[in-house]
Amino acid sequence: LEGLPGSQILPEAGALVIVAAWVGQIGAAHSWERLQLRLRGRIFFLLLLFLLWLALSMIWAEEPGESMVLLLSTIEAAAFFVLIATALSSTSHLRWVAIGFVAGAMISTLIGIAGFPGTEQGGRMQGASGDPNYFAAQVLAATAITAGLAATTRSVIARFWLVVAFVPFAYGLVASQSRGGFAAAAVMVIAALILFKRRRVQVLAAMLALAALLSVWLAADPAAWTRLTTNTDRGAGREDLWTVGWR
Repeated sequence: LEGLPGSQILPEAGALVIVAAWVGQIGAAHSWERLQLRLRGRIFFLLLLFLLWLALSMIWAEEPGESMVLLLSTIEAAAFFVLIATALSSTSHLRWVAIGFVAGAMISTLIGIAGFPGTEQGGRMQGASGDPNYFAAQVLAATAITAGLAATTRSVIARFWLVVAFVPFAYGLVASQSRGGFAAAAVMVIAALILFKRRRVQVLAAMLALAALLSVWLAADPAAWTRLTTNTDRGAGREDLWTVGWR
């Protein structure tokens, strides 16, 4: 919800409290957090190398100030990754984090559907995220997590509302008009079929239902279909970035 004015104050303050508590737990000799750090040390070491590479890339950056802003945001994301990977000690903890993520994405989507000021950019929905492409990424991640929650909950009522959540999420993805979002959705389908070998029938059924929803919303929004099938802006400079990257 970072696109909303003043929306970062409470989450940032809460995060500082959580991080302080986490640091305190790391100091305990036999804490769960310290055990997880040891078990997942290789992953965290790779993450540290990635951050180091980003920091070194600032040496040849033409605008170090902009690079520093991106580096700090990436460090913050990495810190949350480590915290979530080590602090959750039960299935219920993981479920609450997942529910919170889905709820945040739903609030952002509903704000966009309601048409509040600042929820669109060039005719593309960005919800409360501040950017249409980031919004699409959030909606996709929330859709996957929603499917996981629906498949594992025993409550019929909860499962019903989780299934209903697919409707606004599908609309949000289409309204974002994000080509990267649709490409990521295709990759998600392939990954799901590979990872969930014993549930491919269920995965296919869910994907067909989601594809039907996307088709309905695309039919109702010709502008989205036009943008997804044309590339008049050459990816807003992304093609140049890929060329530089390959070289």
